[in-house]
Parts: sequence; C-alpha cells; structure tokens
Amino acid sequence: MSLFFHRKKTFGRKRYKSKIISTGERNYKSLMEKILENIDVNYMMQIQEKPQRITHMHHGQAAIEGLVILSFVLIIFMPVMFIGISSITTENEKISIAQAKSSLRTMTGTAEEVYLAGNISRKTILVYYPDRLDTLNISSHELKMRLNMSYGQVDLVETTFANLSDGGIQQGFGYHQLNMSYRNDGGKYVEIIDK
Repeated sequence: MSLFFHRKKTFGRKRYKSKIISTGERNYKSLMEKILENIDVNYMMQIQEKPQRITHMHHGQAAIEGLVILSFVLIIFMPVMFIGISSITTENEKISIAQAKSSLRTMTGTAEEVYLAGNISRKTILVYYPDRLDTLNISSHELKMRLNMSYGQVDLVETTFANLSDGGIQQGFGYHQLNMSYRNDGGKYVEIIDK
C-alpha cells in the first residue's frame, strides 16, 4: 500500500498536511475533491493578483528599456547616415561634372571637324546632359554649361576656333542627338540643332 502526503501552501510558507490519502482512494474524482478541500482561498487570490502587478511593472520597464536602446541606436546611426549621404552627394556631383565636361568636349571637337571640312559638311552626335544641368549656352566661340550643385552653381566652358550658332538646343537632361552642319550664308559657322 503506497501512501503520499498532500502539500498545502499558506502565505508563502510550505506546510504539509498530515492527512494521508491511500491508494484505494486514488480515483480521479475523489482525489480532486480532496485537493479542492485543502486549497486556501486567500492564497489563490494572492496568486491571481501577483502576475497582474508584475506584468504591468514589466511592461513599463520594457518600454523604458526599449526607448533607451532606440535612442542609443539613433545616436550612433545618425552621424553614420549623414556621412554616407554627404559622400554619395559629393560623388554624384563629381560624376555630373565629368559627364558635362565629356559632353562639351565631344560637342566642340565635332564642331571643329565640321568647320574644317567646310561646305556641305554635317555630323550627328549623341551627347548626355547631366541631371544637374541648369542651362546650356552657345556663343560664337564657346559652349557653356551651368550646373546646380549642393554648394552653388558651377560653370563649365569649352572654347573652340569654330564659329558656332545655336539652331535650337533643348535644355533638359538626358541623351540628346545633335546635328552639326556647316553654314555659309552671310558668314562661315557651324549650326548646332537638337533633333
């Protein structure tokens, strides 16, 4: 015959009840009834109230800890992000300047070829105007691009010995197909037309 003791807790102290339950009374129904007899109602109410208090305290503490961690992450991340964005902007501006210079050199070189070839000379080229382009001006012996940068405006100028004329240049950025043709009506010059 096996015997076991029933344990009862009262106000946080462990106490064993001296009532012995025999193996013969071990069926589920009788066992549950005996257990329910020995439960202290006050102790059960304390058990039910404690987790709610602890849970609310932990939610508040977790929220404060989360805010502290988030603020540290932002303090570290913001300067890194600022440096990254400024370096990307600087590199984009360098690329825009290089594209503008390349386009101006191509235009002046082709204009000089057409001018030297003389009568009925014509050439078509494809050039790229950078996205920071503000204006493109064609005067008698120079091409000038003005770019808008983060630190202000930059003027890029290419000079040529050929006499140039603006036959209708579009100002938008992107690829442009330019027709350069030699003209001899009232003077010798190269007319630049955007197709």
